[in-house]
Amino acid sequence: LVLYYAANGVDWKFKTIDWAVDGADGNFECEWEFITCNLHGIVWAVEVDDQLSGGFLPSEIGALRSMRIFSMSRNRLVGSLPETIFQWRKIARFEIRENILGSTIPHKIARWVNLTSLDLAKNDFTGSFQSSFGKLTDLVSLHLEENDFSGQILNSIRSMTDLGILR
Repeated sequence: LVLYYAANGVDWKFKTIDWAVDGADGNFECEWEFITCNLHGIVWAVEVDDQLSGGFLPSEIGALRSMRIFSMSRNRLVGSLPETIFQWRKIARFEIRENILGSTIPHKIARWVNLTSLDLAKNDFTGSFQSSFGKLTDLVSLHLEENDFSGQILNSIRSMTDLGILR
C-alpha cells in the first residue's frame, strides 16, 4: 500500500481496482492488479507501467525480499533509487525506463547476481560506470541510453558474456 500512495496510485490510469479500498477491506495483496505472488503468498513481481502518475519509489519496497520482477516504466517517478532495494537477492528483471529518476547507481547493484534485464533508459542517472556492473554476468539486456553517465562502459561489461542487447 505504501508504493500505491508514493507512486500516486489514486491517479493510475489503467486500473480496475483501487488498492487503497481493497487493502482497507483486508483483501490480500496477491489479488491486487499489477502484483504477482508465488504459491506461498509472497510478492515476487510488481509491474505498474505506463501510468504517468508521478510520485517516487518509497524505501519500504525493499522489504519485498522475494522480488524477481520490478517494472515501473513510464510513470514520471522522481527522486533516486532507494538503497533498500539492493537487498533484493532474487531480482531478475528491473525496469524503470522513462521516469525522472536520478542520482548515481550504487555499487550495491553488484548484489543482483540473478539480473537478466536492466532498463534504466531515459532518466537522469549520473556518475561513471563502476566495476560492479561487471559482476552482473547473467545480464542479457542492458538499456542505459539517455542518461548522464560518464566514463567508459567497455571495461565494466567485458564479463557479461550473455549480453545480447546494449543501448
